[in-house]
Amino acid sequence: MTKIAIVLPRGMFFGPDRATAIDLCVHDSVRHSAFRETTRVFGVAVDRPFEGVPFTGISTTTDRPIHDFVQAIAAWKPDLIVVHQHLKSARAIARACPATPVILYKHNSMRISGFRLKSLWKRRQLNAFAHIVFVSRFCETAFLQDFGVEASRTSTIYNGLDVAEWTAREDREKTVVFAGRATPEKGGLEAASALSCALRDHADWRADFLLSTLDENQDYLEAVRRAIVPLGERARIRTDVPFATVKESMEAASIVLVPSVFDEPFGRTAIEAMAGGAALMSSFRGGLAEVCGDAAQKICPEDISAFSDAISDLIRDPERRADLSARGRRRVEQLFSIQATAGSLDSLYLRLHSEIL
Repeated sequence: MTKIAIVLPRGMFFGPDRATAIDLCVHDSVRHSAFRETTRVFGVAVDRPFEGVPFTGISTTTDRPIHDFVQAIAAWKPDLIVVHQHLKSARAIARACPATPVILYKHNSMRISGFRLKSLWKRRQLNAFAHIVFVSRFCETAFLQDFGVEASRTSTIYNGLDVAEWTAREDREKTVVFAGRATPEKGGLEAASALSCALRDHADWRADFLLSTLDENQDYLEAVRRAIVPLGERARIRTDVPFATVKESMEAASIVLVPSVFDEPFGRTAIEAMAGGAALMSSFRGGLAEVCGDAAQKICPEDISAFSDAISDLIRDPERRADLSARGRRRVEQLFSIQATAGSLDSLYLRLHSEIL
């Protein structure tokens, strides 16, 4: 059987309490993989890791954390290594395990600067990898344009969900949800400002913010808190909640906002909203455009007045909300099932492993 090592970058929390989008992507894809019995995840040690997925927690007590990871991976002797996100770590692991194919799995865009020497250096680093996976065609296309790498060496494999585990409730709560990192690029402050205006005319509606403090941006978090003060007890902020709480909120809320103000690489929150049956409002920036398709209402988050009006209009239009909910659920089932994602990864693993036999 093919042994597969999956390596998480630092800053991840491979457990149910504070899992990031990357942690959830890895957990779900391994759980549905044909290689789940021979796959092991390597990451920074956590108090309570996910159950059901073999995990090696590494306590990076030295000043060379990459070295600690390399030693643990090499001792396990995998046939294939998948390194998520961190280019420097992936390059070090590939250098230390030259006989083992290494896949770089990118969850964001890779761009090059205008400095020719740096560009050449980065291209040379990429030659160490057997394949590069991106989470959206948006990211893959930008990479191919910038780096000139052969398209046969890259793939787009979407994040997936086990849709059967998501319940789209019919009795939706009169709640608008924002879930994401407390950082400017995610548009949380724009959402708070728009909701403070929109909900003034809808006294029976509430706003619920589920914010991750992974970026440790306390000033931004406080700005969001100030923006929702006019709503009083009808708005709340919860930080670093377990994923189960996020899932419950998506399954109950009438509307979910994904107002990213940057080119979002993918936008996992969007597919969670659609799987949960909420009506989705999105900025369609970056990879969000291909994620949302015709199953979300497009908004411009920087135009607070128009954003607020769009929320208010959707609150007043239950038929439109029901239509978006149905479209979203169908779209997740058709394009973002974890079974399809895991199957695509398994096929890639088999192909790369067979090439070295």
